Amino acid sequence: MVRDIIYGHEVLRKLGHVLVGVTSLSAGFVVHKLFGMEAVSALLFIAVLFSFFADYLRLELNVRWRELRFLERQREMHTLHATTFTLLGALLALEFFDPVIAVTSISMFFFGDAAAAIVGRTVQGPKLFGNKTWSGSSAMLLVSAACAFLLLDSLLLIIAMALTATLVELIVEKIDDSFAIIVFAGFVGQVVSLL
Repeated sequence: MVRDIIYGHEVLRKLGHVLVGVTSLSAGFVVHKLFGMEAVSALLFIAVLFSFFADYLRLELNVRWRELRFLERQREMHTLHATTFTLLGALLALEFFDPVIAVTSISMFFFGDAAAAIVGRTVQGPKLFGNKTWSGSSAMLLVSAACAFLLLDSLLLIIAMALTATLVELIVEKIDDSFAIIVFAGFVGQVVSLL
């Protein structure tokens, strides 16, 4: 029973993850087309500030919204929320990487990480590293490669970024993977594209 509740909670979180990913990437594309990349970066910076403020209210003043509590993991109760880390990672990626590489790494996080969690918890199977399963990591790799395939035209770049995103999702346990996947997959993509 408890396992079913935890599983249902995680699936709900990850479906929200995908919805936020689709909405954010679509909105970013529209803003970019209408106003340029500077406007996207400015809006992202404002979103980071709002997220920090929400974390301040939650952590320092103990202001919590019951309706949004289901979005929090236990480990986020006393630290910055994953949303803040995601926004920071996206902002850094858009500032320092080629825009297509940045969007690819952000897409890998939103969709690949959700696939890894849902498939890993549904299929289970043998563990690969820590509590991560072969099935979850395979889903991460396949979805990350699909995201890259839709956005990039270099097979080497697709493979390098998908493998990096998968490796980071696999080995990162205590550091927030939303930040790490975006930044490391983007960094590797940028290096490979320059070479």
